[in-house]
Amino acid sequence: MENNTQSSHNENDVVMVDIKRIGRLILKNIWRIAIVAVLCGSIALFISHQFITPKYRTSTSFYVANKLQFYGVDTNISSGDLATSSDLVHSYIELLKSRHHLTEAIKHSGLNLTYSQLSSMISTTAVKETGVFKVTVSSENRHEATILAESIAYIVETQVCDILRGSSVKVIDVPIVPTAPYTPNHTKNTAFGAAIGLFASILFVVLLEVFDSKLKSEDDLNRCSKYPILAVVPDMNESSKHGYYKKHYGHYGHYTKAQLNVTKDGNTPVYIGSNLDFATTEAYKLLRTKLQYSMPDSQKCQMFVVSSALPGEGKSISSINLAHCFAQLGKRVLLIDGDMRRPSLASKLSISNYPGLSEYLTGFMGFDELLQEYNDGDEHTFKILTAGSIPPNPIELIDSEKMAQAMNQLREQFDYIIIDTPPVGDVSDALVASKYSNGVILVTRHNYCTHAAFRDTLQQFEFVNAKILGTVFNCFGDKSSKYSYHKYAGNYGYQQRKEQASAPKSNKKVDKTAK
Repeated sequence: MENNTQSSHNENDVVMVDIKRIGRLILKNIWRIAIVAVLCGSIALFISHQFITPKYRTSTSFYVANKLQFYGVDTNISSGDLATSSDLVHSYIELLKSRHHLTEAIKHSGLNLTYSQLSSMISTTAVKETGVFKVTVSSENRHEATILAESIAYIVETQVCDILRGSSVKVIDVPIVPTAPYTPNHTKNTAFGAAIGLFASILFVVLLEVFDSKLKSEDDLNRCSKYPILAVVPDMNESSKHGYYKKHYGHYGHYTKAQLNVTKDGNTPVYIGSNLDFATTEAYKLLRTKLQYSMPDSQKCQMFVVSSALPGEGKSISSINLAHCFAQLGKRVLLIDGDMRRPSLASKLSISNYPGLSEYLTGFMGFDELLQEYNDGDEHTFKILTAGSIPPNPIELIDSEKMAQAMNQLREQFDYIIIDTPPVGDVSDALVASKYSNGVILVTRHNYCTHAAFRDTLQQFEFVNAKILGTVFNCFGDKSSKYSYHKYAGNYGYQQRKEQASAPKSNKKVDKTAK
């Protein structure tokens, strides 16, 4: 088993890219991406206007002949003459770019420039397989560019032509004063900036998706675990941006609100039992059904440990609703708050946390004084054993002989026992409690728990030879998922919601009873 687990983990370490999920992520963030693109385009336009100096350019073109054709000598041009003219063009260009001739062009223009400055302001282009070449002059002053181009044309005709005797040159395109700068191109710069912003924002979104180690889909969970997904519980509060658990827990599970939302009567928790929507109710019923089929009928009592990798993943709410689902079958159900470090079931069910399990394990009270009862108002009840006072040694109490005796005693009284335990990422109480159970249910929250934390939790339970029944993917908000209940909830849930809306509401209450 150890080798198989290690091999599975090595495969899971490979970065997997889901193209469809990345596409949905881009569409989900399309407005942010568009805003970044527009912002970058605006910045590029501002820089183009304010920080880039406009430049003007003008050009003059020449035709070079190998004979004095312009003076009526040998006017019939052969293909050999054109080839020679093409070769002469390069000689004219090199002579023009020499220090001597550029200096002469500066003198002729009357401008205060150096050879290096003028050399950087001009560019030459030879038209392939012809005797034509072009000289382009760029300057921040349009009149300066025109004067320099005219001076260069004069130097080429008068001085460069004299050096290459037997050839002739003629200006075929005189320079004109430019009316608008050729650079910066504001439209081009704006489009370029917007394109950079678009690419950068999409790349950022994709990289966040590729390197995000959180469990975001069923495929992620299947790659991370060899155990089946027992149920996918939808986000219970999709009207909120981040859902129910984001409102009540911090990013890594730290509590941010002391008391959960309640209904107008001040007693009934919002996300328990009959207060759930259709899709969530069906998810917990599916979990109940799979657990029933995972255990042999011969067992008189089935005991489940519910845990998670991190705090705030919804294991306590899942434990309560699982107990409620079994109670709907008329079964005798006991829900135990096994988190004696930071108990939460009492506050969620609006009952007193004292006395509880710790009082029994320390010998102060018996079960008859501890068990409380939750009634959902529809005659579906289950018993609750709260955590009680927070002891200094919770793990020793859970691992004690008295705890083992208590579990054996409770098995005789109930059909199902569900133990809500602390997250394995914090403490090892759940590992100890797993030895009393028939199986472990791991609750992990969508886009919250990391691959590493979840795999480490699996390894911890495997190390103590606990039987892991499967996982519950909680607070899942992807309606396109193959596990999503939203598609058929609209068809099958409408009549149910309609009947619930027309039926008179019952007053729910929690009673403390002696067993």
